[in-house]
Amino acid sequence: MKRLKWSLALAASLWLGSTTAEAAGTIASEEQPVYDTTTHEQIGTIEPNVYYETVREEENHIVVEVETATGYVRRTEQIETADASMQPVNDKQRVMVTTEETVFYTTDRFTQPFYTAVADRRFIVVGETEQSYEVQLFGQVAYVKKEQLQLDRGVPVLLYHHLLRDSENENYANNATVDPLTFIFHMEYVKDLGYNTITLDDLYGYINGTQNISAKSFALTFDDGLTTTRHYAYPLLQAFDFKATNFIITSRTPSRPQPFDPSRLQFLSLQEMDDMRDVFTFEGHTHNMHRFAIGSCGALVCEPLPLVKQDLETSLAVFPHDYFAYPFGQYNDHTIDVLKEIGIKMAFTTRKDYVQLGDDVYRVPRIDVQRSVTFPQFKALFDAQ
Repeated sequence: MKRLKWSLALAASLWLGSTTAEAAGTIASEEQPVYDTTTHEQIGTIEPNVYYETVREEENHIVVEVETATGYVRRTEQIETADASMQPVNDKQRVMVTTEETVFYTTDRFTQPFYTAVADRRFIVVGETEQSYEVQLFGQVAYVKKEQLQLDRGVPVLLYHHLLRDSENENYANNATVDPLTFIFHMEYVKDLGYNTITLDDLYGYINGTQNISAKSFALTFDDGLTTTRHYAYPLLQAFDFKATNFIITSRTPSRPQPFDPSRLQFLSLQEMDDMRDVFTFEGHTHNMHRFAIGSCGALVCEPLPLVKQDLETSLAVFPHDYFAYPFGQYNDHTIDVLKEIGIKMAFTTRKDYVQLGDDVYRVPRIDVQRSVTFPQFKALFDAQ
């Protein structure tokens, strides 16, 4: 068995091409399922008798580099350690998505299977030939047929504000107010497509390359902490097992829940927030700077920095939070410096775009779903590329 182990390692070094560095890894004599480190769902299968680099070894499993972060294989009697000299991975990276169950190979001749991934998984592409993409996988390069991958559009982060029925909306017929029936249609559509929500912790991990997420993932956010999110969004999201984040203006947080009154703006109390935590997380939207200071210049940008910092620290004192949404989408470099200083890990803009691996965590884009967005326009956000 020892002779087999080293002959396999030597074979691995030959097909990997030019040698640059020795790396500790693993070889299994039988096919092994690969599981996602966070969700523990099976995301692929590695073929027997091929080398794959290990990130670290735990008592019951071995952590490996896969997709955009890590996964693991369970320890079995069929797994043995090995060393191999590996082809270096270059720094040019694109993220691509599997469109179906996809086989990765040891060479671009597609003769020796290496790994099989399920559909809708993200991989870092570091090069290409005429017929194949070169993919970063298990610390080395694997090859996949071009027709089996498509360019990753990114992660959609949706933004809603106020939900009110047209029949009860006497005072807030603006573009930020969406009819709850429209919101239901939106959520039913993405649910039927097989999408699931991720938390902001998941998103932060994905951007930083520490967590894998399926290509059928989206994040759902609400700004301002309005009670209509409890009245209309919460029951639906609970039924769909969707998660969401509400960004709270803490100076508007009442001391106790209020009877629902659609004729005026109402805000969630701390008690209501606690009651909704099976669906919602609650993050920062300033204490009292969700207002314009000079003309159309928001207070977060136009007020003196000491006042900005004091306001944000007050918001943190009401309840601890890691993430932040810029009021009106306005910010500058000084705003970001303050957020970093007080320990905010990630901040969201209103720039319409999808989130990509490696994005600036203090300039995260979101897609504002307003009243003027038609259903075909909403569908296009998720339709196949």
